[in-house]
Amino acid sequence: MSATPQGEQVIVTGASPHLVTTPTCPAAVREAYHTLFTNVEVALGPGVRRFIAVAALDDTAHAAPVAANLALLAAESGERTVLVDADVRTPTLHDLFGVAATPGLAQYFTGRHDDLDALVQPTPAPRLGVITAGVGPARFDRLDRLGDVPAVLRDLAHVADRVIVVVAPVLTGTSALLVGAHVDGVVVVATRGQSRRREAARVGALLDRMRIPMLGVVLAA
Repeated sequence: MSATPQGEQVIVTGASPHLVTTPTCPAAVREAYHTLFTNVEVALGPGVRRFIAVAALDDTAHAAPVAANLALLAAESGERTVLVDADVRTPTLHDLFGVAATPGLAQYFTGRHDDLDALVQPTPAPRLGVITAGVGPARFDRLDRLGDVPAVLRDLAHVADRVIVVVAPVLTGTSALLVGAHVDGVVVVATRGQSRRREAARVGALLDRMRIPMLGVVLAA
């Protein structure tokens, strides 16, 4: 796995499902994620809320491991960090961290829980909590079917020093663009290959037209 800065973006090749805090995580993987984290920080610049989204390009890539590792590194740096699963099509953060699938974001949307802080589940990593999608066996094709997305995102922005939101793939619906309009930037995850690079570039142009900063591109094996 290697990482190469590219302007305000960073391309990370060979991204793996390893979490950087596990003893079996290869040193090269950890180093590449540190490079990604640093370049995202540079792209964000000073004086912003540190509220970002991570989205796969399409169903061939997986955003959750990348978001999880960015969150783990943020927590390691001393920031209180919350990782949020807003991919209501295929939620995975509860499995990745071994926490309960519900209650979570869906219950906040529907009003069954009105305290976001109470929905933050602790993880083994100090200063890192997770809010799951909370959809249980049910699935939703769009995040906005749950309710007022901008209002919920405004609330999420204040639950921690840093908030990282996993959203559904960019090319499979509108959730990534909807969330992207309310965060400080988006990291896009794609599988490797020349066609995926071209698609990622087109997505970057789309985000640019919508004035959504694309903070980085991750190319996974």
